[in-house]
Formats: sequence, structure tokens, C-alpha cells
Amino acid sequence: MSLPRLKLKALMAEKDVISADIARSLGVTPQTVSCVIRGYTRSARIENEIAKALGQDREDIFPVIPKFISHLNNSIG
Repeated sequence: MSLPRLKLKALMAEKDVISADIARSLGVTPQTVSCVIRGYTRSARIENEIAKALGQDREDIFPVIPKFISHLNNSIG
């Protein structure tokens, strides 16, 4: 089950995890981390770092979406 984005942000606040710190540790911009948190883009490296900082499994926060389902959703719209 994926963690809804608002709950993710609340968990980050509760655990004092700041996206800018994650960005700095990975050498990416805070905007890049924000895009992953908001679900606009995917990055296994960033997702893993967020999950690690929160003490969670990556799959619990960022669900795996098979490519064929993503493709079907794009074809329908």
C-alpha cells in the first residue's frame, strides 16, 4: 500500500526529514526531490534515500507501477 503524499509530508515533518538535506546528500536540487515526493517523476535513488531517512520500505512509500498499466492509462486519456 502506498503512502499518500500528504501523509508522506507529515511523516517527514514528524521525523525531521527535510527534502533539502536529502537533496544535498545526493547531489541533486531540492526541486528534484520535491518532484519525486509529489509523484511528478520517479527516481529509485531518491526514493531509496527518502525511505531510508524515514525508516520505511521504499515500496510502502512509492508503489511499483508496472509499465503496461502506466501505458494503458496513457492510452485511455
